[in-house]
Amino acid sequence: MTNALNSRLVALALTATSLLASAAPAAALTLADGMQVTVRYADLDVGHAAGQKILVQRVERAASKVCGPEPYIRAFSQRAAYEKCRTIAIEGARPQMERARLEATAQFASR
Repeated sequence: MTNALNSRLVALALTATSLLASAAPAAALTLADGMQVTVRYADLDVGHAAGQKILVQRVERAASKVCGPEPYIRAFSQRAAYEKCRTIAIEGARPQMERARLEATAQFASR
């Protein structure tokens, strides 16, 4: 990635973190350079498919914001870097999303 793109990633990561820092629970997107973005899901029932789907959408949206702006489709090298950044961020959040799902399922089962 270019230095300009890296600067945008840091700025977007800090903005997204400050906007999402008020409620819990949360999953954190961690990028290759160690940046993190918090994605809140306290309002979701992640023990059910509908809540899980919304959480995935939120994580994908956060990854797009942090890794963006999305480059023009014909800017191949920038597009590849953008997609790689998104993939790293989303895959990095998957274990946390799974842990949240398991905890929600266990809470429901114990009732």
